[in-house]
Amino acid sequence: MNIKSLRIPILVWILLMIATISSVSISDGNTTTSSHIGLLFIIFITFFKTRLVLQYFMEVKGAPIQLKLLADGWILANTVSLSYFFVVA
Repeated sequence: MNIKSLRIPILVWILLMIATISSVSISDGNTTTSSHIGLLFIIFITFFKTRLVLQYFMEVKGAPIQLKLLADGWILANTVSLSYFFVVA
């Protein structure tokens, strides 16, 4: 493995770390009503992180289009349903 082949995974990993730090800073123990909006942002950050992991580290990016659509649909369905149940509850 040369350094060029590691460039994308390292950049994706750094992006995942930034997203994790963002999630932690948003959830900084706030219990006000504005924290509900923050929790929705955390759900969408999790959607983004899950997609990155599936695409780059589980190699769905090079898979047939059907698997890509199935994976994206699964992530989207879970994100929408989790957000819906969070807002309703």
